[in-house]
Amino acid sequence: MAEATSRSSKFTLRRENGILRVSPLPSSDELREFYETKYFQQPHGNFAATYEDDEIDFINFRNRIFHKAICGTLGLETLAGLTLLDIGCGEGFSLRYFDRHDVTVYGADFSVAGVERHNPELLQRIPFLQCDVTRDLPFSGKSFDLIVINGVLEHPAFPAPSHFLGA
Repeated sequence: MAEATSRSSKFTLRRENGILRVSPLPSSDELREFYETKYFQQPHGNFAATYEDDEIDFINFRNRIFHKAICGTLGLETLAGLTLLDIGCGEGFSLRYFDRHDVTVYGADFSVAGVERHNPELLQRIPFLQCDVTRDLPFSGKSFDLIVINGVLEHPAFPAPSHFLGA
């Protein structure tokens, strides 16, 4: 078990069934503040203030593979005309990719900062909802052909609500 101290509180890191757990878990307010003020605003891990062209090419390559996999799985030639909700859309690169392929895209994230920094033009054209995707149901009452939750499940401190799991 590793122990670390933050400025505001003491927390413990422990491995449980192959998953690194933090205790105590942050509150909803602490999570909201982190995602709204730090996560996309400060370079770390896979996120940068700016990206080189080859990094953008790789992101687009990953989206092309994802696009082909969806088409192959659904037996479609194209996704044009379908609707896609990207839960935890981050910097908006997948939104931009699928928007350029005539998919009607919707984005939801804890913070608008990532999209504002890297794909601000999207916010003028697509529906975006800043919300706690672990507690709120983005675009309630709307149905989607595709729902993407990519690189998100490791972030929430609380279990996903049953309305995302079809329960």
